[in-house]
Amino acid sequence: MPRWSDESTSGSERATTRPLEGQVSVVTGAGRGIGRAVALALSDAGSALVLGARTAGQLEEVAAEVGQRGGEALAVQLDVANPQSVRSFFTTVMDRFGRIDILVNNAGSNNGGEGGAVGPLWEINPDVWWNDVQVNLYGTFLCTHVALPHMVEANRGRIVNIVSTAAMIPWPYDSAYACSKAAVIRLTDSVAEEVRDRGVSVFALSPGSVDTELRAGAVDSPAGRKWLTRVNPNPQWVPAELPADAVVFLASGVADGLSGRFLSVEWDLHELARRAPDIVDRDVLQLRFAPD
Repeated sequence: MPRWSDESTSGSERATTRPLEGQVSVVTGAGRGIGRAVALALSDAGSALVLGARTAGQLEEVAAEVGQRGGEALAVQLDVANPQSVRSFFTTVMDRFGRIDILVNNAGSNNGGEGGAVGPLWEINPDVWWNDVQVNLYGTFLCTHVALPHMVEANRGRIVNIVSTAAMIPWPYDSAYACSKAAVIRLTDSVAEEVRDRGVSVFALSPGSVDTELRAGAVDSPAGRKWLTRVNPNPQWVPAELPADAVVFLASGVADGLSGRFLSVEWDLHELARRAPDIVDRDVLQLRFAPD
C-alpha cells in the first residue's frame, strides 16, 4: 500500500514530514470518514485547519482530536450547497487566519434511503437525485468560487476535489453520484486551466473504496443492497488514511505539474509526479473524447 508521508522522520528532515508548516487548510465534510482522516493528516503535516460540515458535534470532536495531537483547528458549521452558508464560512476563515492555502472539497452526498436516488432512473426520487448533485457538484463549485479570489490574489493555493472512479465508468443505479462526480472532474480541469498562470493547482482525487458512513448509507440501504451490489460486488477496501496521505502529497506542491488531472490513491503518485511533463504532453488522466 503506498504512503505519501513518513511520520518517523524528524529533525533535519522536518521540512519533509511537515511540508505544510504555516499554511491554512480548509476541509469540507470534515466531521467523519475521509474528511476526518484528511484533517488529521494535514494537521500532522503542519497546517492549521478550518473544518466545515453540517454536524457541529462531529466537527468539534475532530477539532479536539487535532488539538490533542498538537495542531490548530477551527470548527465551523457549513452547508456547502447553501451560498450564504459558504460565504459566511469563508469570511470566518479569512477573519481568523487571513489566508487560504489549501481547499479540500470532500463534502458529498449519496442518498440511498427510501425514496432516495439509488435505483433505476425511472423509479428514483428526482428531488433527492438533484440534492445529491447540488451537494457534490454545486457545493464544490461554491466553495471553490469563494475561496479562489483569495488564492489568486496571493498567487498561491492548491485545491483537491474528492471524486470517484464511478465518474469514469458506467455506474448504473447511482446516476446522481456518478454524474455529479464526473462533472467535478470536468470542473477540475476547466478551473485548472483558468488558474494555471496564477499560482493555483487543482486536482481531482479518487479516494478508492473507503468504508465510510456515506458509502454505507447508499450501499447498505434496501435499494443499495438490491441494485448497487451488482455494480461493485467485491470492493477492495482501503483505509481512510490512504486518501489522507495522498491529499497531503498533492497539497505539498510536489505534484503541481499534474494540475487539472484525475488521480487515484491506488496509483503511484510519486511516479506520476515525476512523469508529469510526459503526461501533459500526451494529454492523459483527464476526461477526453478520443476518436479513432
